[in-house]
Amino acid sequence: MQYRDPLTGETFIRKLRLDSSEPGVAFEWTFSCYRRFQFLNRDRTREWLIESLEEARTALAIDLWAWVIMVTKALIRSPLFR
Repeated sequence: MQYRDPLTGETFIRKLRLDSSEPGVAFEWTFSCYRRFQFLNRDRTREWLIESLEEARTALAIDLWAWVIMVTKALIRSPLFR
């Protein structure tokens, strides 16, 4: 949000960040393809992404609640902590 100091007349931007680091709270990642290229429109590349998610899930000991793969982006949802 943009604010104006009433004493000096200066404007500044204040960004508020909501903290959602409670255990069990869903956390979302969004991956977009470079310049909206349709890299995920083939079964082979979607399988690579799914295999990478599975490898990361086992290596990092995280849960994946859901994922959606579209032609130009992927959405992943998981809890912040296991």
